[in-house]
Amino acid sequence: MSKQLGKWGEAVAAAFLIKKGFELIEKNWRAHPGEIDLVMKDRDEIVFIEVKTRSDIGFGYPEESITDKKIQSLVESCEKYINEKDIDSNWRLDVISIIGDENGIKDIKHIEGLEV
Repeated sequence: MSKQLGKWGEAVAAAFLIKKGFELIEKNWRAHPGEIDLVMKDRDEIVFIEVKTRSDIGFGYPEESITDKKIQSLVESCEKYINEKDIDSNWRLDVISIIGDENGIKDIKHIEGLEV
């Protein structure tokens, strides 16, 4: 996937979630071992968003690329964020799966509460 497609997907995901009532807190927060694409707030809960974008499903659906190792890395990053920002509220890890490109969105799916 190109960086351009990934950035486009993150912008689409943020707009999609804002329309659902989420509040954007931060984009592309980096910490070893990885990056959190979007940090948002849904009512009283912090929501960490992993955005997966593909232009088509030739290699499967975007969310299928999230391995157990990736989930572990995301959880570690989320915990670092919580500790660094001294946040004392519930949190969850969601996925936004997008099929499409700058020419249009073919499918967008919000998967709430990844099993961690």
